[in-house]
Amino acid sequence: MSRKVNILGAFIAFIAVNNIIAFSFNLGAPYYVIMGGSLLFALLQSKVLSFDVPMLLLYLACALSIIGNPVPAFFQPWGRLVSFIMMTMLISPFIKSEFLYRFRVVTFKVVQWLLQPVVWGSLLVYFLGISFGRRDFAGITTQSMLIAPVSANVMITGIYFLTRGKKLKRNYRIYFVVLAIASFITLLLAASRTAI
Repeated sequence: MSRKVNILGAFIAFIAVNNIIAFSFNLGAPYYVIMGGSLLFALLQSKVLSFDVPMLLLYLACALSIIGNPVPAFFQPWGRLVSFIMMTMLISPFIKSEFLYRFRVVTFKVVQWLLQPVVWGSLLVYFLGISFGRRDFAGITTQSMLIAPVSANVMITGIYFLTRGKKLKRNYRIYFVVLAIASFITLLLAASRTAI
């Protein structure tokens, strides 16, 4: 089971991070097919232990919000709700199973490492003056509202490794200090008060 968990977790992490990169291939609709297929695969790997009631209530509240509000059709509210439910069933604690628990841990860890090159690349393109056709700073992501939370997340990761109590080798300590500083710079460049 652990090999399947590692492969699926790394694959989903790569697909998710790839989808936010400006110059990378965007999967579009196949992205949701991959996520849905991955959810189905994960559900077949181990018995479902339980469902999370608060998440179920959130899904219900979202559906009632669409029913009770005049949402313009071009927003495709039902399609977005279905994709939201599918994604959160995969990565949130809504469905509890042994396989999904392990999968989420692997996916989380891999995403943390994959987001670090996004920050480094974003800082690099800023100093090179590359903007991918946008006026605001978005680094190598598709929009500034992505680089901001990515930067904040990576900064927290860097600080976590520096403060978690285990002694780090000098090279790792330097790396995480510089990573936290670089993340903070890209966070300021993104000018997102919420992410800060």
